[in-house]
Amino acid sequence: MPLGAVYARLALADNLMCQGRLVEAEREARIAVSEAMGIYGKYAAITATALQILGEVMLAKGDLTSADTLSNAQIEILEHLRLSTNEERMIRARLFRAEVLSAAYDFSMAVKAYDRALAGMQANSYLYRRYTGRNSDMILCLIKNRRIPEAEKLIAEAKG
Repeated sequence: MPLGAVYARLALADNLMCQGRLVEAEREARIAVSEAMGIYGKYAAITATALQILGEVMLAKGDLTSADTLSNAQIEILEHLRLSTNEERMIRARLFRAEVLSAAYDFSMAVKAYDRALAGMQANSYLYRRYTGRNSDMILCLIKNRRIPEAEKLIAEAKG
């Protein structure tokens, strides 16, 4: 059950991150990335998922350079796997990429990443509501890019 073991380690890393135990979370996420790559190789969905968890930990630690590198690598892997743009894993990767860019105050590139994620969610109202509802980073990026009506729509949807 190596796949289950990698997912368990990723869940632990995520849990530790939510507790604010970032050093421990980073350690677990790094081990998960190593295990995923060792067992399944670089171009595997589990490897991309592990990179995102590690990237989220690095972002929480304030290491934008590492988070940026990891989010780029994750998207590269998913594109190599030819994942569809409407696949939830690809949508989450694009949203994470946008979050990293937003944290770096690169709002023009962040909104492009959000637009790619939104395009993937176009036909799936569940994913749209799940990932846009109360997404303050997305709203901020829209406002910073003078896309006020779209930001107002997301704010109204979050209120109602």
